[in-house]
Amino acid sequence: MSDQGPRVIGTVRENSTALVSGMQLQDENGSPVGSSSLTSITLTLYDKYTGEMLNNRNEQNILNANGVTIDTDGFISWLMDPADNRIVNAEGRPEDHVALFEWSWASGTKKGNAELILQVLAVENVP
Repeated sequence: MSDQGPRVIGTVRENSTALVSGMQLQDENGSPVGSSSLTSITLTLYDKYTGEMLNNRNEQNILNANGVTIDTDGFISWLMDPADNRIVNAEGRPEDHVALFEWSWASGTKKGNAELILQVLAVENVP
């Protein structure tokens, strides 16, 4: 994941577990930044339109913690909790949730970030 604009990665159902994988942390030259090179990495997860934080993920440490693993080649696997995918609007319409990853390496002197957008689909009530 280089420092580019937000990337839409797909849809998930509300209140469901989902796996986000295949993203790679990269440095300013596009080279992988593996877990052993990281000084820190955090995740902030919020609803794009209201700004409401989701599942207490506000600059949360995810360096091989809190459902996230990062391998030696910088690839991320994030097993999302159902609480990560809750609908916050009263209408039950689909929402865009933003996952902001911020990482540092080289003893914290270098930094990167990337945003992913997930569309969360509301479960329709069946009468």
